[in-house]
Amino acid sequence: MSRIGMLLLGASLALGFVIAARELAGAIGRFRQDNAIRVKGTAEKRIAANQATWTARVQARDADLKTASAQLDAGVARVGAFLVEHGVPATSQTWSAISTEEKFAPDEKGNATNLLEAYVLGRSVEIQSAEVEKIGQLARSVTDLLAEGIQVESRPAVFLNLDIEAIKLDLLAQATANGRERAEILAKNSRGRVGPLISASQGVFQITPPDSTSVSDYGTYDTSTISKLVKAVVTLEFASER
Repeated sequence: MSRIGMLLLGASLALGFVIAARELAGAIGRFRQDNAIRVKGTAEKRIAANQATWTARVQARDADLKTASAQLDAGVARVGAFLVEHGVPATSQTWSAISTEEKFAPDEKGNATNLLEAYVLGRSVEIQSAEVEKIGQLARSVTDLLAEGIQVESRPAVFLNLDIEAIKLDLLAQATANGRERAEILAKNSRGRVGPLISASQGVFQITPPDSTSVSDYGTYDTSTISKLVKAVVTLEFASER
């Protein structure tokens, strides 16, 4: 055989080996793909918030700055006393600096003018406490001071669980065990058995009010309720063995 013929034969054999190897790899890949068990594991737990943060704002409005300032001081003193009466000492009250806003009277067409109408002064107070029930009650009852002429606005309390990361880890372990159990049921029904774990991925956590059906692709963390339900999801893929 000529030298050229030998080269052509060698090239043909090499190409054949490459094609055969690719087909074999594809077959193995299909075999692995077709012989895998994919499941979702879930776990959930009811928890309670162990920290609450609440903010209220006191305001005063008057055309005279000194009068507005005196009204604000009186309002702050009354709200501070109200908090003390309900178990929040002055040392646990964090008051902001005074904010001042000038309000200008509009003309007959509603356009802004340079005519000063009033000064609006305000201060906010923030409370952080582990007594979440007490803070929730305060957020609802402080507006009773409106009947006394105190301009106070209550913001919604924020309820958090400071141990949430440890809770998430525990739920991930439970969700993984749940996924394994589901895989074993599927394998048993197909007369197989669960092999090694091929892949695992964590879904987002849903932290919602109890009995809520609300979910989000990005996860949720409800802070409006003391009681919460934490849900975890994992996606697992196991090899299936005969």
